[in-house]
Amino acid sequence: MEDLGFYLIVALALLFMTWYFIGRQLNLKRQKIMWRSISDTIKKYSKRVNYRSLGSTGFQISFLGKPPVSMIELTLINLDRENLLHYLIQKLSGKRDQVYLKASFTCNPTISLKTGKPGKRLDGVDGVEVSGLNIFSDNPPLAKRLLLSEKIQKDLMEIQGLTGLSISPREPHLIMRCNFDPETVSRILKFSRDLGKILCSSGKRR
Repeated sequence: MEDLGFYLIVALALLFMTWYFIGRQLNLKRQKIMWRSISDTIKKYSKRVNYRSLGSTGFQISFLGKPPVSMIELTLINLDRENLLHYLIQKLSGKRDQVYLKASFTCNPTISLKTGKPGKRLDGVDGVEVSGLNIFSDNPPLAKRLLLSEKIQKDLMEIQGLTGLSISPREPHLIMRCNFDPETVSRILKFSRDLGKILCSSGKRR
């Protein structure tokens, strides 16, 4: 019986070790696919990008924007395919590869806004949700007008898989987190430009 337990432990160790290398290769292959799927979109915004590898976890690209956007940073994060148990848990819970956008504008927005849980000096914005997420702001009336403006509302409705949104007077002025999809990358880049135009029409110039 003890021998059976020992062999079972060895078998599991070999399984997880083998899967680690399989999962690593899957993630590296996935990164190439992700980059190819968004490269044409990125070229519409900049011909030159800075690329930083995050190993098998993902990669990060950044580039200068055009006013009202001064800088864009995109970070693409893979599921933990190297860890078989964690990967299965992620898949069963419906998680997907993620894309994070950070954008800085040519102005400092005069509003703080975030989804999720309330923060310090942030109150709930009644009657407004973004992708089912509650909104909190230091200026709820202004946040409501901003999010319900025709252009912003249309952009947000087109963004699928949005899981987090933050606007701040400090850089990066905009942070978004979404499930990865090539179309989503295109739409959040458009959203950052449209949002910047509105915020910088009244924000403090830098």
